[in-house]
Amino acid sequence: MDSDPDEIIAIYRQRWEIELLFKQIKQNFPLKYFYGESANTIKIQIWVTLIACLLLIVMQRGLIHSWSL
Repeated sequence: MDSDPDEIIAIYRQRWEIELLFKQIKQNFPLKYFYGESANTIKIQIWVTLIACLLLIVMQRGLIHSWSL
């Protein structure tokens, strides 16, 4: 209870941004199953999904009209 209210607000905003990213990933790139069983294969698939999501965000922000895919 000794935390500064502004610090708590900043942490909550960061958490909310992460939640929005997860929501967008679930909607645009559903990971219904993984293509491999090793930890490395799963990490690679998650990283590729994150990179694709980032590219989609960059492309949407660069467009005059924001379209939904």
